[in-house]
Amino acid sequence: MGKVLLVIAVIGVMIFALIDLWQVPAADVRGGSRFLWTLAILLLPVVGAGLWLLFGREPAEGPKRRFLPPDDDPDFLRRMRSQ
Repeated sequence: MGKVLLVIAVIGVMIFALIDLWQVPAADVRGGSRFLWTLAILLLPVVGAGLWLLFGREPAEGPKRRFLPPDDDPDFLRRMRSQ
């Protein structure tokens, strides 16, 4: 049973890495082409997927927008007052 779960986890990571690879804009792929990364992920399942997730794509730029609940969001409160 443990081996089955391990195989399922490896296949899941490979599928995730492949989907992520093909959704990233081509300009953001580092270290080779999408074709080479696809080969690496398929031929070296754990290593290739790990390398893609760590080094293959450009890091996101800028700070991520923080979610504000409605009662803390100034734009929401402004709209509520104007109604």
